[in-house]
Amino acid sequence: ARRGHGKVIELLLRDSRVDVDRADERGQTPLSWAAEEGRDQVVELLLRDSRVDVNRADNRGQTPLSWAVLEDCDKVVELLLRDSRVDVNMASTSGQTPLSWAAEVGHDKVVELLLRDSRVDVNLADHRGQTALSWAAENGHDKVVELLL
Repeated sequence: ARRGHGKVIELLLRDSRVDVDRADERGQTPLSWAAEEGRDQVVELLLRDSRVDVNRADNRGQTPLSWAVLEDCDKVVELLLRDSRVDVNMASTSGQTPLSWAAEVGHDKVVELLLRDSRVDVNLADHRGQTALSWAAENGHDKVVELLL
């Protein structure tokens, strides 16, 4: 999944003996790796399989959506947002949501995608009390601040 071998993924998904949601030592699943690497075709295949937990967090509490957001993989973010099973506000161990991660790193296109989703709560604060807006402001991301206001 990490390397984007779609045909191999298709073969594995056909076999009921394969644990398609198995995590590695970092707690990352095939969906998490595919999302982080921007492998939109693999993400699409994995989302079709009901055995895949779309919200499974890794050891740091990062979900596939969080990884796609952090790596600025807008196509993957779009795919994940289309899936009603995805918890768009699921926070990491630090309490940051996908929106606050996108705001912190200044990924304005991803912020726009997230803001279009009515499920996203723009006012959620992390364990330090910071919101997406405060992260964007602290890091000087003017465009993101404008989007959030």
